[in-house]
Amino acid sequence: MSNTDDLNQQKMSFIRESRRLLEYVQNPEWVASPELTDEEHVETYRNALARTRAVHPELPERTKMQFVQDTSTGLVLSLVGNTPHAEHRARFITGLLASMSMILDEFERGMEVEVR
Repeated sequence: MSNTDDLNQQKMSFIRESRRLLEYVQNPEWVASPELTDEEHVETYRNALARTRAVHPELPERTKMQFVQDTSTGLVLSLVGNTPHAEHRARFITGLLASMSMILDEFERGMEVEVR
């Protein structure tokens, strides 16, 4: 298999997986909290967890928290949540971010210009 074939297979795999995972991201919106202390942020998140439990009463008492983090610094890039589909959302965001450089390179190649 040539490098071009391998790259095309990777692209097709990314497209298929992205389309599958898009069902878990219906109405994205970027939101920022007001300026709060760390304790106030924790309280805000505690309230968000309570709303999640109100919508998903079937959640067990103990759940996994899904998030995206930087592998070199450990900084949290996106806190996704603890709902049944949060893992799919976190994986989708991670895959999208990890693939963004390749996606942008492909856009540039298709336009036959370099945008830097």
